[in-house]
Amino acid sequence: MTTAVTTLTNTIRTDVLRGLQEIENVSSFADIERLFLRGVGHSNGTYKSYRSKVKIFYEFTNGLHPLCVKLADVEAFYDHRSEKVDRQTACNDIQALKSLFQGVERVVPGYKSIMEKDSMPAKLWKKLNRSKDSGTKKALTRSEVIKVFEFLKQGESEREVEDHALFRVLYGTGLRAQEICNTTWGDIEFDEDEKTYYFNGIGKGSKAYHQECVDPESVKAAERYFKVAHHRKPRPGDRVFWTVPAYHGDVRRPLEYHPMYIRVVNIGKALRAAGVIKRNLEFSPHLLRRSIITNLSKAGMRVKALQKFSRHASTDTLLKHYVDDEEPASKYFSI
Repeated sequence: MTTAVTTLTNTIRTDVLRGLQEIENVSSFADIERLFLRGVGHSNGTYKSYRSKVKIFYEFTNGLHPLCVKLADVEAFYDHRSEKVDRQTACNDIQALKSLFQGVERVVPGYKSIMEKDSMPAKLWKKLNRSKDSGTKKALTRSEVIKVFEFLKQGESEREVEDHALFRVLYGTGLRAQEICNTTWGDIEFDEDEKTYYFNGIGKGSKAYHQECVDPESVKAAERYFKVAHHRKPRPGDRVFWTVPAYHGDVRRPLEYHPMYIRVVNIGKALRAAGVIKRNLEFSPHLLRRSIITNLSKAGMRVKALQKFSRHASTDTLLKHYVDDEEPASKYFSI
């Protein structure tokens, strides 16, 4: 019995030492993903988003080992990201880092995540967890959307043609950015009776959706883009949107969340530079989702139908954060 216990103890000690040595020898992002990110229980879309954000952090720190990361590194990363993206996106980056260090905590004996509230000064905790301002964010008006469509459809290059299609599909479906990234042509179906398109897929919370596209022309714009980029008609298994080759020898790849986000931000910059949009709006894929929901509401769509279109479980969240109704009451009053 003593020999068996000793053998078992030695085996456990060997496994622990081997595991610690593997952790110590982390030398690439692939190592970090394999050891600390996989198996944390996130949905596929959330995992992909968090993975991309942790990779940005890893590159920002020049490949710093997670066990060597200090709060100062996290704060510097947050400040850096806040200069490039909106506040909500920067806070989402912090959520991804929380997931990373929870993974480290799970794998490394005795380690405690530096991202917990009791591990950092109250001022820093408040800063890193300061999400978007309460209340409704601004949305594009219907007239602004029409001006944007007119401006974008003038472009002839592959990138410009895709920008036009991407903007219209995001707005016309109200889908989340990651949902559009995952969409293939086989996921889009045409309803002969209603003369419009429906997008099918798996969305937030791993829930299936059958989403109406209120702008059928957006699908035609996407098909035009695909033919410009690939010189053929799309097949059912093809993703709808792709990257644009950036240099000689570069190849097209299915468009993922972060490149899509940057594309929409750059579209916003171009629109402001051209004077098409004069208001100070934070351009992001979510602005377009918020805009279609707002404009459908202003067009008279009832709350229950609006809730079904937006796929929000809470009408309070829907009305508080997605319907921009900052307009004078006099518009609706007459004697």
